Amino acid sequence: MRADVGDQGPDADWTGVSLATPCPVCGASRECCTHAEEAFACCLHEPSEWRLANGGWLHRIARPIAARLVRVAAEPRPGGAPSGIVA
Repeated sequence: MRADVGDQGPDADWTGVSLATPCPVCGASRECCTHAEEAFACCLHEPSEWRLANGGWLHRIARPIAARLVRVAAEPRPGGAPSGIVA
């Protein structure tokens, strides 16, 4: 068990995968992790060009569709369409 010391360093931005949110690279429900804000995954099963110190590999992943829709909906629409309406 580890004490809560506030800032956990660079690992604080990574979230472990689960059955509900499996690895976007290999589909595993444990061991791998994804970055909380960036479109990256650390997969311990599928190799990539970038080997990490923890034995996994760094993968750039596509951003979730919902995140892209929010950004598009917030941008001004050509032709004066109200914000939030996707034309």
